[in-house]
Amino acid sequence: MGTMQLQARAEAALAALRAAGFEHAQAVASNSVQTELNAQDNQPSLLRSVESATLSLAGIVDGRMARTRVTSPDAAGLQQCARQLFQDALGAPQDAAHALSSGQRARVTQGPQEADPSQLTGALSTLLKFRAEATPTMHLESAIASHERRDFHLLTTRGSGGAG
Repeated sequence: MGTMQLQARAEAALAALRAAGFEHAQAVASNSVQTELNAQDNQPSLLRSVESATLSLAGIVDGRMARTRVTSPDAAGLQQCARQLFQDALGAPQDAAHALSSGQRARVTQGPQEADPSQLTGALSTLLKFRAEATPTMHLESAIASHERRDFHLLTTRGSGGAG
C-alpha cells in the first residue's frame, strides 16, 4: 500500500473521529508485509509473504479516552466504529492526564525496505548446515527466517503527523 493511500486512510479515520464528537483524536493507518522462509523437520519447507492493514484509533472527550484497532473498514464501517469508540469513551473514567501528541512531526525509515529471499534462504541454510555439522543428533522441528516491512501514517487533531 502506497504512502498516499495510508495518508488518505488516516485522514478519513481522523475525519470520522471528529464527526463522532471527539475533542481530540489520533488515527494511525498501517500496512505490514512479512516475508518468511520456514523450515520443518530439518528441511526448508515454505516461502511466503503475508500482508495486513490496520487502523489504530484513539479519542478523548471530556477527559475520557478510548482506543481500538481495526482492519480496514469501508467508509460506513469506519463511521460506525468511530461512533462506537465515542460511546466507549463516554463510559471510561475521567483522567486529566489523557493526552495525544501536539505539533510533533517525524519521518522514519530504518533497515532494508524490501525482502531479499536469497538472504532469507542463506540465513536458514546456514542454520541448517550448523545443526547438521555441530549437533547431528538434534532435531530441528521448526525454524523461521523473516523480514517485515511496516509502513504507517499517523495524524492527530492537534497537528501531529508522522510516517514511516
